Amino acid sequence: MFEGGRRNVTARQTVRQFGSFVLCRILTGAVDLLIMFVGVDLLGLAPALLKILANLIVIVLNYFAGKAVVFRESHADTGFHISSPDDLRNKTGRESGKEVK
Repeated sequence: MFEGGRRNVTARQTVRQFGSFVLCRILTGAVDLLIMFVGVDLLGLAPALLKILANLIVIVLNYFAGKAVVFRESHADTGFHISSPDDLRNKTGRESGKEVK
């Protein structure tokens, strides 16, 4: 399931997340096409090497788009959000600021 196994997720949330996923992939696909057009058609660079470079750029963009847009968690969606190691320690019952060994 797109919601990463979270419980009590509405169909609307799942559809919205899937739509974000598809939109991000369409946009990064357009970036790939733009890189290839500029590199091959306008600059005359080697298509195979440029495709490798374009794919590496798209992989990085897809990763960050997924983290920032598609698969992010918010307080409203899950009830809590772990944003730092101190928050994790607080959720596990340990005091903040103490070294965990």
